[in-house]
Amino acid sequence: MEEEKGFVAGEMEGGSVYVRFVPLPAHDMEIVEIRAAGLTAEACRRAIEAQHRRLREDLVIRFNLTGGSATSDYPDLDFRSIRAAMPPVMECGFAIRAGTRWVYR
Repeated sequence: MEEEKGFVAGEMEGGSVYVRFVPLPAHDMEIVEIRAAGLTAEACRRAIEAQHRRLREDLVIRFNLTGGSATSDYPDLDFRSIRAAMPPVMECGFAIRAGTRWVYR
């Protein structure tokens, strides 16, 4: 995502409002989508491991597991061991699409 991170600061002075954007340092983030509903745990783990080549130490990464309408549509995964087997990254998260909501692991 190529979007600058930061916040907007506003000040009121003499009946005028002044706003400015204050940029914040942020690490690169990558979202990897994997259609995981209906896969076995091993097939899902292999699909995640196939993405390891794109990882860097300064990267924040989130794996979006999609394709299901409920968490029960997805294999039972040991996210801690998956993270432990990954190359080092700044941060790694997993989000499971369950219908219209996301469940974070």
